[in-house]
Amino acid sequence: DQAVKDKPMIPMMLNDEQRKQIKEQTANMLIGAMPQVASRVESYITEALDIKNTVARRLSFLPPAEFEELLHSVFKEDELTLIGLGAFLGGAVGLLQAMMVFFG
Repeated sequence: DQAVKDKPMIPMMLNDEQRKQIKEQTANMLIGAMPQVASRVESYITEALDIKNTVARRLSFLPPAEFEELLHSVFKEDELTLIGLGAFLGGAVGLLQAMMVFFG
């Protein structure tokens, strides 16, 4: 009686190949169900946490200096790109204005 409690039953009833097949079938079944489960979980979490409104509400209470610091940290990676794009657009508009003044 104690031997049954100490030893799992499956290894006694199934050989290695059968256990391997069961594991593979179970894994495939779970992998196949993942997209549907993930979709349900995502919509539930989005609704339950109400992230969009929570973030908007908390950002509205930030002092301007902290809000600016937050934005700066978000755009830090793209800062040089934004500066370059601003310089390019400013130069293009300036060139168009100069052409209109001198040739317009």
